[in-house]
Amino acid sequence: MNRVDPRAWLADVLARIADHPVHRLDELLPWNWRRPARVGSRGLTRHVNKVSHVKTVDRVARELGEYIDLLHEVALDMDVEDGVIWV
Repeated sequence: MNRVDPRAWLADVLARIADHPVHRLDELLPWNWRRPARVGSRGLTRHVNKVSHVKTVDRVARELGEYIDLLHEVALDMDVEDGVIWV
């Protein structure tokens, strides 16, 4: 009805909804939804992650119930190409 591929819409909405601002949820409705930009010859979809909160490793360890040293080791063992740790 809205000329939207239901699988593409659902996959995109499920991938983005946790970080999407509540006051803009109407953007994710099928009649307002826009397909994300395509990248590369394989048609891979690129999602731009928006940082909504930045937390210290200590705080994340407390929230996850993990040892601080473990999270420090994970972060220190990462290469620049690995990016960031999303929690």
